[in-house]
Amino acid sequence: MAQKGGRPLPGFAELEEIRKEAETEVVRFCERLGILRSTWYYWRAGHVRGEEVARWPAPVVDEIEAVVSDVAEKYPAWGHRKV
Repeated sequence: MAQKGGRPLPGFAELEEIRKEAETEVVRFCERLGILRSTWYYWRAGHVRGEEVARWPAPVVDEIEAVVSDVAEKYPAWGHRKV
């Protein structure tokens, strides 16, 4: 399951169903979700091939995410660059 902004997104099939029900173009739908169109089409290509597309592995980011989150909560006045 993909994530955007820390919240999990449903799978491509569910997103595509929502997009079609809303009769929204891909460009507008991606803007609303805050994802790149290239990501959307990457997910779509995987769906068409019958593969589940996972997010790119980011072991370094995954490893430090909790530490950075704790620091950001401890020092809310610090901006993203200082954290």
